[in-house]
Amino acid sequence: MIPLDIVDETSSTQDLLASSLKNTHQALAILARHQTAGRGRLDRAWLDSPGEDLCLSLFDPRAQGHPAPWLVGMRLAVLAAERLEIEVQWPNDLVAEGRKVGGILAENRPVAPGESALLLGVGINLRRTEFPSEIADRAVSLLQVRGAAPDPESCARALLDAWSATPIPTDWAELKAAWTALDATPGKSYRSSSGRRVVAAGIGELGELIDTDGERHFAADAWQI
Repeated sequence: MIPLDIVDETSSTQDLLASSLKNTHQALAILARHQTAGRGRLDRAWLDSPGEDLCLSLFDPRAQGHPAPWLVGMRLAVLAAERLEIEVQWPNDLVAEGRKVGGILAENRPVAPGESALLLGVGINLRRTEFPSEIADRAVSLLQVRGAAPDPESCARALLDAWSATPIPTDWAELKAAWTALDATPGKSYRSSSGRRVVAAGIGELGELIDTDGERHFAADAWQI
């Protein structure tokens, strides 16, 4: 069982967790009712509605030193999608009806001199009904698509319970079947780091994106458009 600390507000649960791990190597999760500077993949801003959305970060020693940390994030995305009855989209998005409900951020962060830890951030739109105009056409909440959604604390505790009982994949083969059953990636458009628009065909044996031309892209090298 992963202990859960709850705070009313913080700049970023990832930052707060990294700071908290300076004095411990034990499993720990932090839930914030509101983030003032939340962020997602590629350092993009992640905006929440106070008290209505999930802003969670967790550290699990089982994943420490994992050779493919993106697979750990993808496993957590699958677990969240299974529980919320939505879909996943490469590399770590949670989607429903073609719109983004949330995402997973897996990043190695320094926690002490010469020491880093793999932190997993989870942002999910649970109960909000309004979004800023710049993302209103591509974001949606679980409440909007399902008519009901858990509160953030209940969602966090259920997700942590399920995660604690879930083996961490050592390679893509261990994750492939679960991911494929929920995958909304094929046919989506991405921009490669070279600036080229590509269309997703599927996921490769390392968890990378394969486009319709057969080229492979890792998470740091492509983003959805």
